[in-house]
Amino acid sequence: MSQSRRREAILKILEHGPVESQESLMKSLASFGIRASQATLSRDLREMGIVKSAMGYIHEPSFLYLPTPSARLADTLQRDVFEIKAAHSLVVLRTRPGAAQAVGAVFDAQLPPGIAGTLAGDDTIFLAVDLSANIEMVASEMRELAGLADNEAEDAAESEEVIS
Repeated sequence: MSQSRRREAILKILEHGPVESQESLMKSLASFGIRASQATLSRDLREMGIVKSAMGYIHEPSFLYLPTPSARLADTLQRDVFEIKAAHSLVVLRTRPGAAQAVGAVFDAQLPPGIAGTLAGDDTIFLAVDLSANIEMVASEMRELAGLADNEAEDAAESEEVIS
């Protein structure tokens, strides 16, 4: 089975709308006479820029044309993340419901400096920060990429008002 034939079939399936799971996608591929392991399917989805949204797997071709991993990360953070906080040894990102997995996948494609790994749920992502990195600096850099840097100053001012 050729990789290009399998990937063409995946795109044809996704043209009809989101697919809820990899298992559903494997069954749809079988209707094309194509068998693929879960590992092969996962690699295809990642390399093709297919992301899992709240509705299921979707193809977002515009995502692939962003020139650098940093640009893809910034685009994703600006669309899907509304809050970023430092918490002990983690940076916590809050996303719209169902978006955390897709945002986490963008991080995992190429981890930014200072981030050791990610853990994504439905609407929350934990970024494990390297021991050598400054957590506040990593959080600040993520806020900057997400376009939330102005919120950082507002949050600090609100915290000071509450303490006073």
